[in-house]
Amino acid sequence: MTEFHRFRASNGTEFPYLVYLPEEPAAEGEKLPMIFYLHGAGSRGDDLSILIRNGLPGMILRGEFRYRCIVIAPQCPDEKVWIYYIRELLELADFAVDKFSADPERVALSGLSMGGFGSWELAMYAPERFSCLAALCGGGMSWRASQLINMPVRAFHGGKDPVVPPEYSRLMVDAVNAAGGNAQLTIFPEDEHNCWDDTYQHTDVIPWMLAQKRVPPPAPEAFTGENP
Repeated sequence: MTEFHRFRASNGTEFPYLVYLPEEPAAEGEKLPMIFYLHGAGSRGDDLSILIRNGLPGMILRGEFRYRCIVIAPQCPDEKVWIYYIRELLELADFAVDKFSADPERVALSGLSMGGFGSWELAMYAPERFSCLAALCGGGMSWRASQLINMPVRAFHGGKDPVVPPEYSRLMVDAVNAAGGNAQLTIFPEDEHNCWDDTYQHTDVIPWMLAQKRVPPPAPEAFTGENP
């Protein structure tokens, strides 16, 4: 079942979003995993018919998405990019977990192209809020990758991408692993910018995301009353 809603953040920012709910509703007391999805630059605006052209929303529209989970897919305002809306996106994620009774321990994050960049940034800004990251044809600030050492990460990229060089994903994955994290990179050698069809339809990334569980941040060390 697909629904369309509109979200208003605490600062007044508004954007529409798509909600996918499985045909069989959650049983009493059951909390389903949630995928929080960020689209690419070509889907910006205030028209959800643009949002559902490709990626996860496209799969949902075509009836190809049959997973028992919740999907939340906001639409970025025209001529803006996701990194302008990090706090608003976190507000929406928290709101959606509560409104649709999702499992707060299993909120996966994914995005492609502009949404790939946005998902890297969102994950590094609030790593304690998400169970895992699947970033497609994106990149980010590799010097901040140590924020992701407790989060399972998978990145995907087309080997012939003329829009976002695959090196962008490689830099991020290498930086996460160098910091002690667990990141994997998949390159589709013949894909150009569109690696999302191969990623979402021909790999195990969706069931992988749904299987992950949030790793809580380390507990602060007990205060002994002694100076270090």
